[in-house]
Amino acid sequence: MEEELKRIGFFEGRTIQPIQDKFGISVFRIVNENESYVGKFFSDEYKHGQREISHYTMLNKIGVPTLKVIAHTDCLLLLEDILASNLYRLGTEDDMSDIRVAHLVGKWIKLLHTKGQKYEDLLELPLLDNVKNELDIEKIYTVIQKSGTSDNPFGMRC
Repeated sequence: MEEELKRIGFFEGRTIQPIQDKFGISVFRIVNENESYVGKFFSDEYKHGQREISHYTMLNKIGVPTLKVIAHTDCLLLLEDILASNLYRLGTEDDMSDIRVAHLVGKWIKLLHTKGQKYEDLLELPLLDNVKNELDIEKIYTVIQKSGTSDNPFGMRC
């Protein structure tokens, strides 16, 4: 990870604060005196890191708002720190029942679909490995049950 940070010029004079490390993905905050960023390092064992990086690149290219990508390599993604953002914040459990949040998410999805139709490399973008497997109704139902959101007005009724 340190070598990748050096490649993009974000190592010297900065402190790395680990946030999470599991499933081959290391999430960390990198800070110096007046800057803070969040990074994700994808180890060789985690094959989908390049997918996430390509998704951020695509969203930036078509003008769909996301956290700002500061820099990236093939296995490292450096983003603005949401805790230092004036525009974004972390979601909360209460957001699941907030009609204003649902409206904003709906507007974002509509923008994604509208602008995404014009993305030249859309067919080459790796979205899901196996749609039938990943969007299986039983998996969706399991998530609803485990999250306790079956009564949520925005949840799916199974």
